[in-house]
Amino acid sequence: MLGVFIKLAAVVGIAYVVWRMTRPRYAIKIVMDKNGIKHHEGLAKRQEKQVLEFLREQVQPVRRLTIYGARQPNGYFRLVFKGQIDPGTQQRIRNYLLTVI
Repeated sequence: MLGVFIKLAAVVGIAYVVWRMTRPRYAIKIVMDKNGIKHHEGLAKRQEKQVLEFLREQVQPVRRLTIYGARQPNGYFRLVFKGQIDPGTQQRIRNYLLTVI
């Protein structure tokens, strides 16, 4: 019985590693909290100041907010929001980033 459990754990571990290696990578990551922007990566230097200023003015997250962006194979730029943010603000950010990036 213990041998079966060990084999199952090994298969799950291998599946997790494969999933982590093949999951989509995000080109842009912006982390904010109630004090402002904590971290950002993937923004071009010419866009960085403009995008960060827009986010400082338009977004007032209550807690931590992370914005991920990745270009899809069909050319569409997909944005994912994690954290507490209302749909209207998400759409405003999405519209802005899609025009700038």
